[in-house]
Amino acid sequence: MREKIRGFFLGRDLACTPGSTYFWTVLSGTTYSASTFLMFWLLSRLCGPYEAGIFTLVMAAGQQLLTIGYFNVRTYQVSDVAERFSFSQYLSFRLVTCGVMAAAGVLWMFLGGYRGEKLVCFLWILLFKVAEAVADVLEGLYQQKDRYDVTGKCIFYETVLFLAAFAFHLLVFRDLAWALACMCVVYIGSLVVVDGSLVGVFAEFELVWEPAVIKRLFWDCLPLFINSFLMVYLNSVSKYAVDACQGEETLTYFNMIYMPAFVMNLFAGFLFKPLLTRFSMLYHEGARTVLFRLLARQSALLLGFAVLCLGGAWLLGIPVLSWFYHTDLSAYRGELCVVVAGGVFSAVYTMFQFLLVIMRHQYACLAGCAVTSAVAAVAVPYLTKVYGISGAAWGYALMMALLSLLYMLLSGYHLKKWRMSTKEEIEDHLSR
Repeated sequence: MREKIRGFFLGRDLACTPGSTYFWTVLSGTTYSASTFLMFWLLSRLCGPYEAGIFTLVMAAGQQLLTIGYFNVRTYQVSDVAERFSFSQYLSFRLVTCGVMAAAGVLWMFLGGYRGEKLVCFLWILLFKVAEAVADVLEGLYQQKDRYDVTGKCIFYETVLFLAAFAFHLLVFRDLAWALACMCVVYIGSLVVVDGSLVGVFAEFELVWEPAVIKRLFWDCLPLFINSFLMVYLNSVSKYAVDACQGEETLTYFNMIYMPAFVMNLFAGFLFKPLLTRFSMLYHEGARTVLFRLLARQSALLLGFAVLCLGGAWLLGIPVLSWFYHTDLSAYRGELCVVVAGGVFSAVYTMFQFLLVIMRHQYACLAGCAVTSAVAAVAVPYLTKVYGISGAAWGYALMMALLSLLYMLLSGYHLKKWRMSTKEEIEDHLSR
């Protein structure tokens, strides 16, 4: 059984083509991102806006907590082309962060005053997200070994399985809590079977307890973790504000127009995630001309897709979403375009964050996100309270614009310093 799984996911050898990598990157990224969208759609059609509102809240909370489990080590891990840390060390550190994540989830549950159905749904989402955090470090190993196609295959097939389990249970029983339970059990089982068969091909590992390594990874990735935690807050602050000012049903309508914003961020991932290892090697080697040419090409593709998305949102967005959700959203055309523009700025931020992490300037990332979060904590609730859904949409877009501007300036500054550095100075910086 294990050999068949390995043959199916790895192919004939341990090499892959760029075409295969991009195919599985696009397919897996689209499927995973669409999974939340489809679950929300099923709930809104089968169970009504109240159940969909509960799902939105617990999913947003689970995503916030997931940043603790991830600790944003993934980008650091896959750009560790010199293998400064072993996979065993990355895995052991991940289990520590998952334990902290679970404890934080219990605290979140009590402080949030969750009761009844909302409490049960939250617990299943928490367990699901802990499993996702473990899967992330395994998929990071495949990517670090230049097999991002294997990562894509795992994400695609495991997502299809848990999404099918959720949809089947919801269609038959119309019960959100049990649908989430079924989804969680199926996902954990797929991780054990699929990833449990693949990991040994890429690395020998054992669970180790090395306090010095845990401490070093903690301090190296702490700014990235805080940055990702704040970024999830920035993506959710408008939802929190709508829920506080308008209630669950209005939040459901806001979420309907908010979903398309992730298309741009998804596309940014398609453009840059498969190239993280290559960008890291170019930076290590000081290959300035090649790196800047590659960056310019990917930026041009991002710009072209942004224009296409904005035009599509204005012309087709509302009719398509209204049909899809079986809800009249014609009053929100302007808000939809504003939210999609925010998604464009979010994609720009993602691109420059990758560059800053590759250059190992994590604290620069933290500075930009901290400033934006401080502004958002004041501005977004105020705009939502005064202008309703329109204020929430503008709050999201303005915060993403501010964040992308700060990251663009920080990246430009450090890239300019890199252009004037010798290879020895680069190596010295990376070894600190």
